[in-house]
Amino acid sequence: MLSGVCRFLDKAATVTGRDWSAVTGRANPWRLCTVAQVEHLKSILSLGPIWASIILYGTMFGQMSSFFVLQGSFMNTHVGTFNIPPATLNIVDVVTVIIVTFMYQSVMMPFMVRLTNNIQGLTHLQRIGVGQLLTVLAMACAALLEWERLQLVNPHGNAAAANLSVLWQIPQYSLIGASEVFAYIGQIEFFYDQAPEGAQSFGAALSFSAMALGNFLGGYLVTFLQSITGYDGNGGWIPQNIDHGHLDYYFWVLTFLSGINFIYFLIVASSYHYKQSQVDERTDDA
Repeated sequence: MLSGVCRFLDKAATVTGRDWSAVTGRANPWRLCTVAQVEHLKSILSLGPIWASIILYGTMFGQMSSFFVLQGSFMNTHVGTFNIPPATLNIVDVVTVIIVTFMYQSVMMPFMVRLTNNIQGLTHLQRIGVGQLLTVLAMACAALLEWERLQLVNPHGNAAAANLSVLWQIPQYSLIGASEVFAYIGQIEFFYDQAPEGAQSFGAALSFSAMALGNFLGGYLVTFLQSITGYDGNGGWIPQNIDHGHLDYYFWVLTFLSGINFIYFLIVASSYHYKQSQVDERTDDA
């Protein structure tokens, strides 16, 4: 469908009798575009399907500062004599980004360069795909942890689950951090490189706009789920006291959506054609 639209745009650069001004004897810029202008618009439109796949990634990324923290607040935050505020576990994300970046640059990238003869190691889209797959695993980890936490809540809803250490959240934070190295950085580089010449800033803005929309989508998703699961202030999947709810169901919904989004990304990425200057940069000894 998108390719058909792009072919239709070629008509904008096709000269007809009405495209010339009888007064100036020149082409009317409001009726006739240059081939370069048409090709630039095609390049921007071709980024649309990839851009759409980033929106749900932004929703998953936003869970670190919202429901991961809520989940941790109902767990045991004491490690010995130390108290760990749930929000401070975001440091796990930062540390993971540092470690995975180092490992990628020093170990994984040289290996992939030798394997693929591509000086980038993994292409931008491959990196985004790896990152999106990691978010699926992160949401699944959060769902399993919440399921286990709820098993410790007695039928009266007492906070027996607080015996479960908040440190059990480290895997889900780590997976989100690892996904940043691949997907978040990869998408910024992708949109910047693939944007038309002179519009690289616009390309980078596409990445940030998708992440912002993902956060908005997350809010609407919560509202929608609460409306269909009987929200009354203390009910639904995500009540004020999550010991009485099913936050695990919410995380499973996110796991399902991120899985569908990953499949969608694989489909659109497989049909995407890089700009000629970016196609398969090879090493000299290829």
